[in-house]
Amino acid sequence: MKYQTIAYTLIFTLSAVLSGCVAKPRPIVPTDGPSTLGPVPADHDDAPRALLVALERVEGALLEGSWQGDTYHATFLMLESREGWAAARYTDDGNAMLSAFIEPQGDSRAQRQLLEAWSKRLGQLYGVEWAPR
Repeated sequence: MKYQTIAYTLIFTLSAVLSGCVAKPRPIVPTDGPSTLGPVPADHDDAPRALLVALERVEGALLEGSWQGDTYHATFLMLESREGWAAARYTDDGNAMLSAFIEPQGDSRAQRQLLEAWSKRLGQLYGVEWAPR
């Protein structure tokens, strides 16, 4: 599964480069740490799928994701070949605290865009048993 995700990431990046869809580099607004957002009402099982949708909206691709207790942690690659991580920590009251960090020094604008897209998709899925992408 890990190699399949990496292969999809490489195909996505290569196709964007070959089709000329690569945008000008966005200015990086450095931070010294991750950006956070929350609490966000969210169902526990929606974090991985919602993150995939959010990453598509900010031109990123998932590399790996896993659960560690009540926290979903994922690593991803942005179109500009910058790596990052995102985490959703679920609390006892049914909410999630979202965090994200994009290398090398953090990028507050991109981190905030990712968190807002992730939060929006979690909100769309909250309380819904089944939903299309």
